[in-house]
Amino acid sequence: MGILGHFFTFFVLAIYNKGNNRSTFKVQCHCIVTDFILCRMQSLEKENSQLRLESSQLRSEADRLRREKSSVEETLTEAQLSLQLLREENGQLTDRQRRSEEEREEGRLALEEMARELQELRATLMQGQANSNKRTSPLLTVHSIEDDDAVDGGAAR
Repeated sequence: MGILGHFFTFFVLAIYNKGNNRSTFKVQCHCIVTDFILCRMQSLEKENSQLRLESSQLRSEADRLRREKSSVEETLTEAQLSLQLLREENGQLTDRQRRSEEEREEGRLALEEMARELQELRATLMQGQANSNKRTSPLLTVHSIEDDDAVDGGAAR
């Protein structure tokens, strides 16, 4: 019986016993109050056991969440370390790529310079050949020692 039921019973008894013996009324009221207190104690005990069960479940859930948090923190730490290592490696690769591009550019410039020098040397060689065809080549006028020997009969030595 709920609280309202007990109060309703109390008021009905109060009205019914208005002219009757007060001691009987007091006993009846005492029985109603005792019944109310017992009923309330039973509901509080039931609520207490439910709360204890819920508390136990919540503790288990909190422990599980702590373990999960620890695992996630460990995974996060590993990921942060991996990220740091990857950033360092990326920096090294970027530097290596930049140096390689600089070396490639230096090589390209050196190759262009060599190609210009080669063209200049060819032009000079072509110009020299054109000029030598106009006059006697100094190579044709130089005699070897063997030619002198043949002419002198080896007496020049």
